[in-house]
Amino acid sequence: LRVISCFGFKSEIYLLRLLRDSDSPLTPDGRVDLESLEKKGFVEISGPVVSFSHDLIQQHVYENMTLNKRRQLHLDIGMALATKSTLASTLSHQPIEAGMENLYICDRGEDHDSDFPGSTLSLFGIATSQINKAGPEYISDQARRIRFAGWNLHASNESAGVSNFRAALYYCKNGILFLGDISLHNGNDNSTWQLWIELHEGAAFNSFAVGNVKDVAKYTSAIIDSKNVGFE
Repeated sequence: LRVISCFGFKSEIYLLRLLRDSDSPLTPDGRVDLESLEKKGFVEISGPVVSFSHDLIQQHVYENMTLNKRRQLHLDIGMALATKSTLASTLSHQPIEAGMENLYICDRGEDHDSDFPGSTLSLFGIATSQINKAGPEYISDQARRIRFAGWNLHASNESAGVSNFRAALYYCKNGILFLGDISLHNGNDNSTWQLWIELHEGAAFNSFAVGNVKDVAKYTSAIIDSKNVGFE
């Protein structure tokens, strides 16, 4: 139930099967017994989707976990799903077409995060969204934060490639959060700085695409200001 709750009010059964088949600590018994949960009245199964019988059940299961437990679970889910994606080993420079076989419909459901992308997401995009729910505050290792920022850039490019600009903006924003001021520290290589630039350029472009002119100016100004202080 805790794993399902991390996807929101409902989830594709396909995702749970991927987690069952992964080498992760998410399903220690090696299976997800959805039929048993349905008989007990916790969930309802309709075709390829499993949903909670009531949104209060999902809320209780999710909020009954500590913040750190929730973040660790989101991180575990994201990493497990990423291993099932052909894009897991890439960051930002693979062709968008490389991930088209992974596209699948993910309904936004009852997710209350206004920035969370709805509509069509790839498996890699869903994995990255779970990583984002863990958040940069939970991941102290600099190399991993840079890696996840790169995942967000790739997911953004992928989403923009199918005209899902709202999702693309969501990923750029999260990529920027994961990088923080890492790229401005002395000693970081040019690839990290380039990642920072591309995330801000993507955020500006996708903000324009969704009609958020104020944010276009914010991200553009950040790029100009950084170059004016010598970070080129």
